[in-house]
Amino acid sequence: MRSSLLLFPLLAPAAAVAAPDSKEIVEIERAFAALAAQKGISTAFRTYAAEDGVLFTPDPRPAQAFLAEAGESPGSLRWWPAFAGIAQSGDLAFTTGPFVQEQAGRTGHGWFFTIWRRQKDGSWKWMLDHGTPTGEASTITADAPHATLAPGQAGGTRAAGELAAIEARLDRG
Repeated sequence: MRSSLLLFPLLAPAAAVAAPDSKEIVEIERAFAALAAQKGISTAFRTYAAEDGVLFTPDPRPAQAFLAEAGESPGSLRWWPAFAGIAQSGDLAFTTGPFVQEQAGRTGHGWFFTIWRRQKDGSWKWMLDHGTPTGEASTITADAPHATLAPGQAGGTRAAGELAAIEARLDRG
């Protein structure tokens, strides 16, 4: 009987732990985008990239080396977080949302996905950044509030609506 009493705490449900607030990482993402508008795309990416950060160009490359070689990117790039989340541990986070790129009189649209890591000094730097063209503008605007995705939570109604709109466009061919 004694051994079964020792197992009881292991079988009891864990107390609910509040998910970290994603507002902090959303503010960092917005500051990153604002720096790109003010100082240039490459400058912003270099400033917010971790030393071991990776960019897909389209193959994975060390971000800092690639950005140093590439120089300043022409045109403009605007983006905003639509979804964000922070790991329960508080040391990893993600942001994702639409982007608009303008270069040489052409406008492109897509979605970015960024994985962030908290640094030893408490700041956040991105360790992976990737964007995928979509061909059409997102229905989520820059002034829409972001959705927080807590650990274990799926994309919610905004993600489902965006996915349904994309699938409908693909079905129309």
